[in-house]
Amino acid sequence: MEHDARSLALRALDPWFRTELITFRLRALEAFARVPTFDLYGANWDQHERIQQLGIWRGRLGSTIADKRRALARYKFTLCIENTAFPGYLTEKLHDALHANSIPVYYGDPLVASRIPAEVFVDARAFASLDDLVESLRSMSEREGRGYLDAGRAYLDSAAYEEAFGIDPYVRVFVDAIERTNNTL
Repeated sequence: MEHDARSLALRALDPWFRTELITFRLRALEAFARVPTFDLYGANWDQHERIQQLGIWRGRLGSTIADKRRALARYKFTLCIENTAFPGYLTEKLHDALHANSIPVYYGDPLVASRIPAEVFVDARAFASLDDLVESLRSMSEREGRGYLDAGRAYLDSAAYEEAFGIDPYVRVFVDAIERTNNTL
């Protein structure tokens, strides 16, 4: 009981806990489980109690994969659900889908469209329900899908992508951190 009260207190104080998306991820998995071509990859999902309760996952669970981009490239869409919906928290998920030429269906950073062009991903927040999202993806025309993929490829080939997510800004983060550490010693 004490642990539960502590967890609730942390959630109330810490924005990372308040914005966790595991609950949304599980609801999304339930909604997408009704799609026959939906596959789930990742270590230990088959041991998750809620996934076991669904029952329909038996035999349809993936496992960890050796080459994520090659696996994602087999799919028209990739669910990219972050661990938290915290402003500025944007992980590799969306970019992995883009590099695999799969349309990212993104849920996470509320400021994502200020960093990534909105025309390269499906924003899951734009739908009233997960069922509406599933139906929208099912009914997406080939032309509309091609538009997302073309926009994604153009973005990955752009100077804006390189300036924000290329190797130079990545290295700059580490160099800046080292310099700050050296200045405080």
